Amino acid sequence: MRVADIGNTNVKLWEDGKISRVRIEEFRPSGKAFYISVNRKFVEIEDWVNLEEFVKVDTIYKGLGVDRKVAILGESNRVVVDMGSAITVDIVKDGLHIGGYILLGKKSIVEKFRENIPHLQFGKEKFGDEVPQNTEDALYFGYLHPIVSLLQRLQKEFQLPILITGGDCEDLKKFFPEAQFSPNLIFEKIFKLLPELSRIEE
Repeated sequence: MRVADIGNTNVKLWEDGKISRVRIEEFRPSGKAFYISVNRKFVEIEDWVNLEEFVKVDTIYKGLGVDRKVAILGESNRVVVDMGSAITVDIVKDGLHIGGYILLGKKSIVEKFRENIPHLQFGKEKFGDEVPQNTEDALYFGYLHPIVSLLQRLQKEFQLPILITGGDCEDLKKFFPEAQFSPNLIFEKIFKLLPELSRIEE
């Protein structure tokens, strides 16, 4: 079985227990697979099964993307964070998705800075209580501070456990050591749909 998570910049492909990543411009669908997609260029793929119709969540949010639906699938009381090229934060309270937030991710911020100010560097990954004293630290602080502050506020307000996924999820470990970290959460949640997938394959 093959399963694909198609984003706007990359495609993550699970095949026989191995996960690979392909840039979206190099992605060429072939064979058969199950998939979710937030990329408008890949809403329908010949011989592939779009799983969006099987992802059912209770939400009052309008226009919730399938990737966010999958991330909160099966949650009852949780703040779910996806640290991707866009950072998404979704709140599930008593089984109801009550809304969430979207912030720029590290990759998007880095690319924007490099596009406009090529000589600036954004490579150090340290973050402390002290005021940044060089440009590299200041840029990293500017990326990480908003999401850390938001999650700390949500913790106080909702008193819910935090589940963190995405390619940059390690950036938050220092600040939320009690959180659950699951880099491949999307695939884990997709495989909870296995009874439906088996029915399709028959």
